[in-house]
Amino acid sequence: MTIPAGITREHIDGFELYRGAVNKDKTPGCVVLVKVDTENAEVAREWVDAVFHAIETDPDLPREGGISAHFHISADGKRVINYAEWISEEAHVAALEAPGQGVGSDTPEWRRVQNFPGVTPVGFDRYSI
Repeated sequence: MTIPAGITREHIDGFELYRGAVNKDKTPGCVVLVKVDTENAEVAREWVDAVFHAIETDPDLPREGGISAHFHISADGKRVINYAEWISEEAHVAALEAPGQGVGSDTPEWRRVQNFPGVTPVGFDRYSI
């Protein structure tokens, strides 16, 4: 889903946007909502920052098909939702099937994300647009 020019969405009911990144040169065909539980807001922010560090240092990124990632933290800090856009469902599936656990490569930075203290993966929902 593309938000019309001039409109900024800062909240998903009960959540506030913490950090995001967009590749504006691609058109989304799939939205993925990734959910993780955290101990508190500080852990949530540190985990999101670790994700961005892993992305920035990953030699195999960007993966073909990834468009955006918008990390929202719940008001109580105990849940993070990543609203991610992909060019297609197939592109997201291919990224998950690549080496590593999840969309990242098998690097120390991604292993830190995957084993971050106080963070529990909940799962994801994928929607075709």
